[in-house]
Amino acid sequence: MLTVLLAAGIGQVQAQELYNEVLTKAEQVVNDPKADDVSVKVNHFKSTALRYLRHMAVKTTPDVNVKFLDEQAYYMSDFLGKFFKDLTEAQSKTEKARKECILMSVNASVGNPLFDTDDTETSESFIDDKDNLTPFSLNTDWKKACQAIEYQKEKK
Repeated sequence: MLTVLLAAGIGQVQAQELYNEVLTKAEQVVNDPKADDVSVKVNHFKSTALRYLRHMAVKTTPDVNVKFLDEQAYYMSDFLGKFFKDLTEAQSKTEKARKECILMSVNASVGNPLFDTDDTETSESFIDDKDNLTPFSLNTDWKKACQAIEYQKEKK
């Protein structure tokens, strides 16, 4: 559902950068006192991941372009949308299927780093938090992570 909403919203974002739009919407949910806990947690991850992305991109490539940030924001949203869709479908299956779904996504995230950094304390902080709904690395090449998931699904 998130993917469809994001795709539909892309046309409306023509005058704005997609990265800024996704970040702004995530922060609005996080700061909304009426938002449910699940939405807050997911959007907190989005906001943190996007801020990490921009920070690391500027740190490693001072002339980082908007297209790069937009593409990563798009694929992160796509990755999260597919993850929750797959997890919802796995709920009607076995506990093993649910765990496999989560592990496949975590591995895709961790296995496709975007930046060369040793700071795993920061980049893997959401993985280490067992109460988190989005156990993914902040240091993820989201496009490659999406491709890794698709590859794994095709292998099944």
